[in-house]
Amino acid sequence: MYNRWADLFFFFFFFFFSFFSFSFSFSFSFFFFFLFSFLFPFFISRATLCSVAQRDWKRKLGLRKSNVLHSSSIK
Repeated sequence: MYNRWADLFFFFFFFFFSFFSFSFSFSFSFFFFFLFSFLFPFFISRATLCSVAQRDWKRKLGLRKSNVLHSSSIK
């Protein structure tokens, strides 16, 4: 199953690491901010694609909430 907490940790790690390293070295922090600015849109698109794929997969199996509630109410 897809874990969004890993991407949030990755986002905050690179954000704060690039922010605090700014006081030590401008080129070092610029490298991490440059890397972060390219990687974070990839993780956002991956999260969107995974949620859409998960929704379609549940729809194919008939695992929507309305179907589950309806099937549990039938005896």
